Amino acid sequence: MFSYSNSFYQKGVSFLEIIVVVAIIGITSFFVMPNISAWKIKAMIDGDFNATLSQIEYIKSRVAGLSGTGLLICNSANNLYYQISKNRQADISIVSPFFAASILEDTSSAKALSGKTNLISDLCSGKRGIFISNGFSGLESGGLISIEMNYMNNKIDYPAYKITVTQSTSFVQKYMWNQKLNTWAELE
Repeated sequence: MFSYSNSFYQKGVSFLEIIVVVAIIGITSFFVMPNISAWKIKAMIDGDFNATLSQIEYIKSRVAGLSGTGLLICNSANNLYYQISKNRQADISIVSPFFAASILEDTSSAKALSGKTNLISDLCSGKRGIFISNGFSGLESGGLISIEMNYMNNKIDYPAYKITVTQSTSFVQKYMWNQKLNTWAELE
C-alpha cells in the first residue's frame, strides 16, 4: 500500500505568512487612507454646494408660485436655512414687518448642510438674503448675495466654491476656485 507522509497533509498557515499578510495590509492602508479622507471631504463640500444651490432654486420657485417673499439666512458659519412667507413685498432692501406673521415654511430647525463646510458671506454677519416674487433678490440693507464655501479656509488642498445671485434677475452664478490660476472660475 502507498503511504503519504504527515507533512504532505498539513493545513494552516505559518506565523511568518500571517506577518507578511499583515504587513502588506498595513502598507496598503498607509497609502490608501489619505486618499479616502480627501475623497470624503471633497464629497462633503460638493454635497453642501449642491444643497445650497437647491435651497436657492427652491426659494426662487416657491416665492414666484406664492407671489410671496423668501429669506435665506445663515445662523452660523456652517449652516443655512430659509423661510418662506405669503407676504408679498416690493423691496429687497428690508424685510417687511408683516413677513413673520405669514410664514409658511421655516427650515431653521433642519440641517441642510454637513456642518463642516466653512461659509463666508454677509449672510453669516447678520444680513439676510431676500427673494421677492418679481424675480429680484439681494441682501438686507443692499448688496449682492454671495456665498463662498470651503473646508477650513483651505482652497489649496480641497475644492472651494462660490455662489452669487444677481439682484435684478436672481440668476445664480457658480464658481470653483482654480488653484493653478489662483482665482475663481465660472462653472457651466
